[in-house]
Amino acid sequence: MQRHLLALTAAVLVVQTLCGCSLSSDGGSGGNSSSNAGNATAGAANAGKGGASGSSGSGSGGTAGATTCLTALDCRDPMTQICDAKTGVCVAGQCSGDTADCGTGKLCVQQVNAVAVGACYDDCVPYLTPCSEPTNECVPIFLDDSQGVCLPRGNAADGTTCQASQINTGCSAGDLCVRESGGPICRKQCEYFAAAPACAAASRCSMGDICTPAAFDPAKLGELCAPETAVGSDCGDDGHALRGICGNRGAGVGCYPVCRIDAQDCAANSACTPVFSSIPELGVCFESSACTSGGLDSATCDACFDAAVAAGGCCEKQRQNCDNQPACVDLTSCLGACDTDDCQIACDEQYGLLGGNALDALLGCVYGTPNGRFLGACGSVCR
Repeated sequence: MQRHLLALTAAVLVVQTLCGCSLSSDGGSGGNSSSNAGNATAGAANAGKGGASGSSGSGSGGTAGATTCLTALDCRDPMTQICDAKTGVCVAGQCSGDTADCGTGKLCVQQVNAVAVGACYDDCVPYLTPCSEPTNECVPIFLDDSQGVCLPRGNAADGTTCQASQINTGCSAGDLCVRESGGPICRKQCEYFAAAPACAAASRCSMGDICTPAAFDPAKLGELCAPETAVGSDCGDDGHALRGICGNRGAGVGCYPVCRIDAQDCAANSACTPVFSSIPELGVCFESSACTSGGLDSATCDACFDAAVAAGGCCEKQRQNCDNQPACVDLTSCLGACDTDDCQIACDEQYGLLGGNALDALLGCVYGTPNGRFLGACGSVCR
């Protein structure tokens, strides 16, 4: 299976692994590059020196006429070229959607979204099967830690600024370069689904296998998150890891356990439900009797909505709460008759302050949250 390395979101952290499409590399001219993996880090680092912001820089070094690179976007034609993980130079695509093209012990990975070519990387299994090269780091490409690729380590120390690339981690042993609000920084890796992930006392292991010192909601698993906490925020602190995320199921924002779709992480009466639009290998533990399909078992959006709000449906309580508030009923009726944005705005202005909270709870239960972190009863079929 071919998969590009996504920017993996965990609260305010975005793990920048291999996908260069969302990475703004420092601009500059190139330096020397070597054809062996041991020296690739030094050559790549020289290729990206320059200003603090701007487009990726490239240069020539090592092989005559070759373009040094940190990402495929440094290459003349990213649609047909890749940044070779071993040499740090631009070469023709090494595989085309099939890991078999790369040979035993390697994995085909897209470096740019929606292109036909990929790069071959040495594969590994995070925390289980290490890289054969002792100077390489096993970087997870799936957040359930089922598969990873080997990247040479960089030099930046833990807690210092770094430059992520598609050919090295940018950081010293055990760290990955992650995107935080203040810019890219090296953070320790941690095994999120282990019983006691190892992080410094002031940090917690967060979804994405990163030790984060960032603030989190104090709610424990099963408790309500604070009213001001944003949906998708980390919660569920057990002293080692933040085991949950704050999700809105229409009855307030609660702290729900994060789970692996292909593992048995949930309690006997719960099911691991996919709620992350860009991370299909992870989900959230929901009670099996509640909304678990996102509407995938419904033929149409209307049919799903009717079933969700009917007696016994998973959003019955939210519908009843709305029905018990005349303003919510009026707002629902007004919105149902609209076919323009202006009409919806007029409805909100007339009834929103009185009926908005109950209606928001109903819509959140049925359709999920706008950012896609929670699918709701019908989010998959209605969006």
